[in-house]
Amino acid sequence: MKSDPTSDDIASQKKRSRKRDRGMTEAAFLSAAAQVFGERGFDASTTKTIATAAGYSEALINTYFGGKEGLFHAVLKNGGQADDAQTVFFSRPFPSDLQTEIAETLIFLTANITKRSDNMRIVMARVLVDQVFRESFNINTSRLGLKREIECRMRFYRNKGALRPDIDTGDAAEFIIGLCFQVGFIDTRVFSISDTERTARISAFSKLAVRALTP
Repeated sequence: MKSDPTSDDIASQKKRSRKRDRGMTEAAFLSAAAQVFGERGFDASTTKTIATAAGYSEALINTYFGGKEGLFHAVLKNGGQADDAQTVFFSRPFPSDLQTEIAETLIFLTANITKRSDNMRIVMARVLVDQVFRESFNINTSRLGLKREIECRMRFYRNKGALRPDIDTGDAAEFIIGLCFQVGFIDTRVFSISDTERTARISAFSKLAVRALTP
């Protein structure tokens, strides 16, 4: 015979339900905020508009995120962290040659940058005029983790003799990240190059990078 739930059982169930509800609410705010910030920019976006798009009370933005600024940082963190696909990508077997490694990295990262370009556009606008935000962004950006991943891959090729011994692996990583930003954001969003042009540019850049980095 099944026993009636105890008061502890009921309390535990309610706690799990609240946790699920909060997770769903935060996810809705993050999705709505990413869309609104992308369309209007940070300054022109209001918590009321975001709350309406999310379908929840505006007051919950203060409760969960501490206001619009906190929500904006949460959006950046949610969209900028290394996701499972990135983890898998940098854990893949090393290609036999450096050019293939660089080409694959450019293809993968430019696609990620393009996908997140709305957030990046807002970040660039704020970084240029807001010193406090710039300092915070430089500390918390996921770019540092990305640099470490690429630098680790470059050390492998230097140990193989495929990378010039006078090339710092950190500088090589910065060089590759710069190429990714150029193609994934500047060329794609500013100059609106086609997919065909982007593919050709990635191929050309990977060949030029190998010439610059190999003995």
